[in-house]
Amino acid sequence: MLTLIFIVLTTLGLAESDNSKYEVVLFHEDNLTCRLFWDVDYSQKSIDITIQLSGRVLSADSSTLIGFGISDRGGVNNADILLMEYSQEEVAIKDGWSDDAGFIHYDDIQNYFLKTYEVASNLITIEFWRYFDTLEDHDYKLENGTTNLIYLLSRGGEENHSSSEAFPYNVQRTTTEKELNVYNLKSGFIRVQLLKPEIPESYFRNKNDGKIMSMTMLQPNISLPSSVTTYWSSIHKLPESIVGKIHVIGFGPAISSNSTGLIHHMLMYLCDPNDGEISPYSGFSASSNVPDDVRRCKRVIGGWAMGATTTWYPKEVGLPLGLSYQSRYLRLEVHYNNPFRRSGVVDNSGIRFFYTNHPRKYDSGVLEVGVTNSKTILGIPPQRDQFVLSGTCTKQCTLQGLLPDGINIFASHLHAHLASRKIWVTHLRNGANLPEINRDDHYSTFFEEIRPIYPPMKVMPGDSLTTHCSYDTSNREKVTFTGPALTDEMCLTFLHYYPLAPLELCTSATSASSLTEFFVLEKLLKNRPQHIDLEDVSPNYKNMRWDDETSKELDAWYKSAAQDIKCQHHDGSSFQDVTVL
Repeated sequence: MLTLIFIVLTTLGLAESDNSKYEVVLFHEDNLTCRLFWDVDYSQKSIDITIQLSGRVLSADSSTLIGFGISDRGGVNNADILLMEYSQEEVAIKDGWSDDAGFIHYDDIQNYFLKTYEVASNLITIEFWRYFDTLEDHDYKLENGTTNLIYLLSRGGEENHSSSEAFPYNVQRTTTEKELNVYNLKSGFIRVQLLKPEIPESYFRNKNDGKIMSMTMLQPNISLPSSVTTYWSSIHKLPESIVGKIHVIGFGPAISSNSTGLIHHMLMYLCDPNDGEISPYSGFSASSNVPDDVRRCKRVIGGWAMGATTTWYPKEVGLPLGLSYQSRYLRLEVHYNNPFRRSGVVDNSGIRFFYTNHPRKYDSGVLEVGVTNSKTILGIPPQRDQFVLSGTCTKQCTLQGLLPDGINIFASHLHAHLASRKIWVTHLRNGANLPEINRDDHYSTFFEEIRPIYPPMKVMPGDSLTTHCSYDTSNREKVTFTGPALTDEMCLTFLHYYPLAPLELCTSATSASSLTEFFVLEKLLKNRPQHIDLEDVSPNYKNMRWDDETSKELDAWYKSAAQDIKCQHHDGSSFQDVTVL
């Protein structure tokens, strides 16, 4: 008996196998596990993929993998699909795709190529390859950034068909009982970065590091409120065993099992050394009861977001801690997203740092760039399938804040919320565009890896960096504002770099006075909104009747109006003469 499989390509994870560089568990059930391994060949612009099914893979009462593939955002329709069939003796594959209604079709040209396979009663391995870009309309073009990998399953007995044909289904959209529709199958998807940069292991290994130690800073068993959005801060101190300078060479998450799925992101801030001993605190980040010295703990030194794993530094680079002129105190801030308002959850999650007592050659830093996250809010009109906000780290700021020889960016963390679909960071020098720092055309706030940039990218004084975020509000009836909640929006990039420079934060946003001017002009020309609030801009957004014309006018205004510039040192103080552009 033959069993049909498809493969609809979506997103993956990371590990190691004998022949492949990366691995992810595509799905796991009691009687069936599917692992996906892959390796990238940039010289040939091709990718090798291996699917490994283990468990009761040929049992009639077991789940059956019916499909695996790639789609734009994890949907099973309009997906690039690889059809496969296996028995106890052989394996066959067929290149296909699903249409808008979910029906499966064969591709006229086959662009998935079977390399080898092995079949046993409890283990099936299928290896194939394809080019990044096949130049075919229905084949997904593989790009840097997030890839959404989907799978389709049938339960035992539901889709088992005895046939001597290699592919018993008529997938050319007939009206027979054998036509195949992805919506009739159980499906799921995961996210992964398939096209990872090829980085030699020697890039991270430093033989002079000596013993690698770790320290973990956790939330102090806090009882989470049932609010949808909570930002909670707690104060921590370096262990007494740390005497003198150390170098953090990696950091990653320490997630409590109680809180799985509730933590959107975490950030670790170094406190102001001028404050000495920091007030003990564990509570809401925005509470009026937060002590002033706790508020001044604002220098970002590390973080984590959903989808990320451990981040490692290049072998010549480390994050310095324990210096005599640094604070020994840190503030851990965790953003909890609790859409179902779960109660009674106790959390002790946090961040684990790996460090060496043997400092490396360069000190590292984190530079925050993008749209200013402040009381001056920007609005995104409703029912827009794409609307872009951009924030610039200006040349005036980098001239003052970077070292004469510039900085080297070795990792990038893109950050936005639910409505964001694409994020990219452009780099300008002397009026000319340089290669982009980072881009993700399939961005998801639930998959925010800190992605290495190899080789590191040089940014010089006088360069400008602009973070662009494209949003989809087509399913929203009201204006989306910038703000802290997942239903609000952000547009930020955290750039990990070396050597350490004075610049900490470099962002921009349309000024409040310019926003008020926009709504005054709209009222004069179109009598909308009918009432103007000159003190608070948000009611003006809410009172506006948004359509294509008005949305385009706001977009043009954002691009041309005066900008408020944030250009700050590590202690939060501003550089001179770069406050307005």
